[in-house]
Amino acid sequence: MSTASFLSNLAPFGLTLACAGIGFTAVRHFTAQSTHISPHVDIVPSSVSLGHLGQYATAERVVWLTNPHSTPLHIQEVSVSCGCTTTQAPDLIPPHGSAPLTIHFNALGRNGRVQEEIYVSFAGRESEDVTIPISGTVTREIALSQPSLDLTGNSLAAGTLTLTRLDGKPLQVTSANASSHLKTDIQTVSPAVTRLAVSRIGFDLSGAHTEDLTLHLNDPLVPTLTLPVFWTTHGVYRSAPQAVNFGSVTPGTVVERQVKISGPELTHLRVASAPPGWVTRLQPNAVRAAPQNVLGQWL
Repeated sequence: MSTASFLSNLAPFGLTLACAGIGFTAVRHFTAQSTHISPHVDIVPSSVSLGHLGQYATAERVVWLTNPHSTPLHIQEVSVSCGCTTTQAPDLIPPHGSAPLTIHFNALGRNGRVQEEIYVSFAGRESEDVTIPISGTVTREIALSQPSLDLTGNSLAAGTLTLTRLDGKPLQVTSANASSHLKTDIQTVSPAVTRLAVSRIGFDLSGAHTEDLTLHLNDPLVPTLTLPVFWTTHGVYRSAPQAVNFGSVTPGTVVERQVKISGPELTHLRVASAPPGWVTRLQPNAVRAAPQNVLGQWL
């Protein structure tokens, strides 16, 4: 075979090799560009441990996000894998700086092992999305006969709640903190069962009322327990007039208006609150109200 003929037969093969080489180079270059990833955001700690919690406990943890870039990182979205967790996140992380991500966990409704995740995504894809795992254990050791107390419509204005320690260990309510509107009576039914009687005292203005009753327990996992107590009082008191208009008041003067109140047990009435700068006085069969004058003198 002549040299020309050999080269003629080899040329297509050589051309094919050259094209394959170019194609290989192009694919390799494209792959290198598509797999290039910016540095991760540093997370301290990289995971969140809740430890051992009681069923009514709440926990707060802080995770610090550090930006390794020379430009700010804007947080686009923070999502969680369960409704028991909420977060407070900054809008951005400064260049080569850090920002806190606060995590709030509510154990109510959970039982057993906790394994959840928090997802943080960034605008502009300047960095990879971040996943923060959360772990812990929730133990249901106390059962409530009801989650809240409604004293509406109760002629005795009282309600009862039973707390039971599920594992049979002793349960003690050491104290109960309530407002001046509520009275509590703690009764031991058995070592593992405590009954709490709650009653209203005094008289309330008409409308809906809600008070938080805080119980202190001898339980290391549930040292405190907050119980909402609510009731509705129908109007049994009347005022005349129902509204007071002071009109135009000259600076440096004091103007008084009288409101007559009628209803049962007037001697139990008290002034619960007044606007800043106002003075109120309870008198037999009357309540007086007046604004503070501009000189700062009180009635």
